[in-house]
Amino acid sequence: MTGAAIVSLDRVGKVFEGGAAALEAVSLAIAAGSFTSIVGPSGCGKSTILRLMAGLAAPSSGRVVRSAQAARLGFVFQEPTLMPWRRVLGNAALPLRLQGVADADARALRALGQVGLAEAARLYPRQLSGGMKMRVSIARALATTPSLLLMDEPFAALDEITRARLGRDLRRLHHETGLSTVFVTHSVYESVFLSDRVVVMSPRPGRIVADLAIAGPALRDEGFRDDPAYHAQCRAVSAALRVAMGEQALV
Repeated sequence: MTGAAIVSLDRVGKVFEGGAAALEAVSLAIAAGSFTSIVGPSGCGKSTILRLMAGLAAPSSGRVVRSAQAARLGFVFQEPTLMPWRRVLGNAALPLRLQGVADADARALRALGQVGLAEAARLYPRQLSGGMKMRVSIARALATTPSLLLMDEPFAALDEITRARLGRDLRRLHHETGLSTVFVTHSVYESVFLSDRVVVMSPRPGRIVADLAIAGPALRDEGFRDDPAYHAQCRAVSAALRVAMGEQALV
């Protein structure tokens, strides 16, 4: 189920120091409980949108409106950024410990269970695969019980098999928790598999050129990737990307 906007951008522009325009007149509302992917060419402002939503950057024009729920947010970056001297549990619990939360370890262990890593709690990052490290990063974000989860190409450095498995797990977590999720990716196939909605961006300065609803089951497995409807929606997103890049759409 989705509801009112948890965060929205109203005709937002962003110009960096030196005059480089990253975004131009971007309006985007994220419904509570939705899963939205943002796709587009490198440098089109996808990551900038996440930073604006998180309050890590301010718009040059327009406005960002956050509901009270948006104050409880988790951010997952491209790199896991785990502290090598801390065990898995310590890494997952770190934000809570910094906040002085009394049951930080219990909450972190629960989050590790959500991503299938409870049994790895005593391991160090050097003992983990790349996919496991990313799971710890996701658990660290989930441990804070966010209402809004922002993910900036978290699977980009992973092999296809690991990436597909984490995608299935992420979709399951979204279904179980009702988290409002915004996911940045370069992969059309990943965006359609994960999302209820795919937003397509133009090259810099980034603008929204397509906003596509994605139909599919709430829980998705590899069978969904074989569904003709999945492939049709991938073609629609690819066509929108080609138009955004000034190419002829192929359907």
